[in-house]
Amino acid sequence: MELKRYIKSLKSRDPFKIAESKGIYILETDLGDVMGYYTRVRRIKLIVLNRNLSPHKRRFTCAHELGHALLHPDEKTPKLSRLSLTSKLKIEREANEFATNLLIDGSHEEYSIETVGGVLDYYGLPKEMRRFIEN
Repeated sequence: MELKRYIKSLKSRDPFKIAESKGIYILETDLGDVMGYYTRVRRIKLIVLNRNLSPHKRRFTCAHELGHALLHPDEKTPKLSRLSLTSKLKIEREANEFATNLLIDGSHEEYSIETVGGVLDYYGLPKEMRRFIEN
């Protein structure tokens, strides 16, 4: 799976649109402290999102879980919560990096945003994603 290929073919960085194009269903429900998770029921891929998330967290969580669906389709992945944003697990790091790269489209450059914190704020990304955009 190559992220650039999805972005180019769909002309979009919208994780909801990419999920739909790949036949991945999205369900929103109350999950308490859990932000979301990816699962498979038989051959059906499913992203479950906490319906109580802010729009930015909802978008990031969808992108993170989409990363699992595309990169780790057959693995049992942990539920995403504030604690797992800093997880050292390889599959969590890969999903976080996927989400960060998907959501940063470069439009921040038009506004001369040059600090890592400013970039994170501009895209509504969790501060824990700093490690994927620092040079």
